[in-house]
Amino acid sequence: MLTQTAIRTGFNRTANNSAPRAQISGGSFFDSISLMGATMPYSRDAEIYGENEPADYVYRVISGAVRTYKVLGVGRRQIGAFYLPGDTFGLEAGDEHTFSAEAISDAKILVVKRSALLALAERESE
Repeated sequence: MLTQTAIRTGFNRTANNSAPRAQISGGSFFDSISLMGATMPYSRDAEIYGENEPADYVYRVISGAVRTYKVLGVGRRQIGAFYLPGDTFGLEAGDEHTFSAEAISDAKILVVKRSALLALAERESE
């Protein structure tokens, strides 16, 4: 899991404003993404997407917090990761989500169509 990898590698979640960002028409890649999506409010414990649902969208936390999880056969939850403001989640290698996602607290989530992101990335690589 991402969380376990972060612990093993000593990853520390700190702001790093010196990291380079891809530029798109005078703005950053992340600024362009925010213009492509819609901000959606989610109340505490609201499901954002479910496991095995189509992965048609990518999500970015604007405010609040989100967790991803799987429900195990015995009814317990296995936490995949926690996401805080600025974090992106829901980008899958396949066509379906491998985890469910829900808001831990009241949250605002930027929802962007996955196909739009892929088109933007393809355009920028040319």
